[in-house]
Amino acid sequence: MLQKRDVIITSNTIVYMAQLQVENITHSYDINKERLPVLNDLTFSVNTGQFVALLGPSGCGKSTLFNIIAGLIQPQRGRIYLNSKRVHGISGAFGYMQQKDLLLQWRTVLGNVLIGPELQKRSYIPFIPLENQALKLLAQLGLQGFANSYPSQLSGGMRQRVALVRTLLMRKDILLLDEPFGSLDAMTRTVMQSILLDIWQEGRQTVLLITHDIEEALLLADKIYVLTARPASIKAEIDVPLSRPRDIADRELIKFKSELFQMLKVEMEHVFDDQKHQN
Repeated sequence: MLQKRDVIITSNTIVYMAQLQVENITHSYDINKERLPVLNDLTFSVNTGQFVALLGPSGCGKSTLFNIIAGLIQPQRGRIYLNSKRVHGISGAFGYMQQKDLLLQWRTVLGNVLIGPELQKRSYIPFIPLENQALKLLAQLGLQGFANSYPSQLSGGMRQRVALVRTLLMRKDILLLDEPFGSLDAMTRTVMQSILLDIWQEGRQTVLLITHDIEEALLLADKIYVLTARPASIKAEIDVPLSRPRDIADRELIKFKSELFQMLKVEMEHVFDDQKHQN
């Protein structure tokens, strides 16, 4: 069922123009006077309104890729296109939720989630006060009653949810979510996945999600890109033609999960082999 990069699995859906194109991105770091390759000729695209997951072994360069897409790092080689126009540096088109919540300790929860619109000095929601929308999202993510609390008063999982609300309120065309639920317990993560899916289906923003969790990728994404071990390239491109809501006990989903597991197992073996050689 799963196929290599040059043979793409397709489903009977309308094909849209690619909103985001990542072409031949290559990058490395200099560490202790040695070159560490991180990304290798990485190419893929994301269509308007798609929910896409990047699935790969830990340390393969996924976060570096997001920093390049967002314009925080300039790649050593390759290009990023938005709606067929090449972009350089920070484009303002992305809402980027990094692994760390990066909340401002001196601002309340409400103050933190409203910081994006404040900095951009405009409201994205005509006729409805932006604060009301913020309170609605906080309640939807289980944070009702915490609007006037400070980050130090919240658990790590709650802080991540605040960071997600802040990202959503920026109302960007494309959301970059770097393991948004990685610090949550299994039950809370399941609830948050469902809420994120509801929000996406309502607003249809384009979402690019980094995850190590195969089930999470299969439950949420329209398409999954499997990455190789570092330096990362595209190992496989997979459409997920399963109707929503999806059930982890569904036979087709289990089949996808088994095949994805085998793909990642091979890449993790490469990771450990490399570590053995370095030692």
